[in-house]
Amino acid sequence: MIALPTFRDAFRITLEARVHPAWRGRGVGRALLGWQLARGREVHAERHPGSPAVLEVGVHTSMASLAGLVRRAGLAEERWYFVMERPLDELPVVPAVEGVELVSFGWDRDDELRRAHNSAFTEHHGSAERDEVTWRTLYTGQRAFRPELSTLAVADGAVVAYCLGYELEADTAANGYAAVDLGQIGVLPSARGRGLAKATITAVLRAAAQRGFGRATLQVDSANVTGALALYEGLGFTRRRTQVSWTRPLPAAPGVPAGTAAR
Repeated sequence: MIALPTFRDAFRITLEARVHPAWRGRGVGRALLGWQLARGREVHAERHPGSPAVLEVGVHTSMASLAGLVRRAGLAEERWYFVMERPLDELPVVPAVEGVELVSFGWDRDDELRRAHNSAFTEHHGSAERDEVTWRTLYTGQRAFRPELSTLAVADGAVVAYCLGYELEADTAANGYAAVDLGQIGVLPSARGRGLAKATITAVLRAAAQRGFGRATLQVDSANVTGALALYEGLGFTRRRTQVSWTRPLPAAPGVPAGTAAR
């Protein structure tokens, strides 16, 4: 269960569990989901009872039994996310953008990048302001984060766009080749329409190819408000699998001011 401390519209509580194949068909998954749903309601009441909340389970479309389980538990399909992939060959040239310099990630810009990310994602579904601890925990503090495979676009001394790369070592070992995962891609609203996303992504793809990586992956909201899906398809990414976000809303407790925690 993941319940991040910051949110914009609703306090999102993500539930996740798996059952070993040898134990399937015995009610273990149903019991786990029931416990998590109950615990999710408790977490909502404990932490943010004055705000609406959402209990969320991500289900790949190949997991028909899990989809049936969450449907019977009263969750509904809310959002579709595509996992996309492309080989690192026949890469486009990094486009030049007037007045913008592309640089590798540096730790001296980590907090500036966090603030840029917060600004870039204000309109995105389910997004939230990331405080310093959450930012490091989820993104640049991860063992999988690769600064050398992360590109920032800088204009007038400030970060205006970025693409952060990761390598999941377990996947590299299992697949027999390294893939760079483009974990966070963003452009400040004031800098959109100049090709900065394409430039930063292409720079990361070429950096990964030069280091012997074989493929690149990313995940995108199918209804992304900035048209990211079309951008990624134009860069040669194709859909590999789909994950559906199944959710159950929880109303705010009546008479409790938003932001008030239970005592």
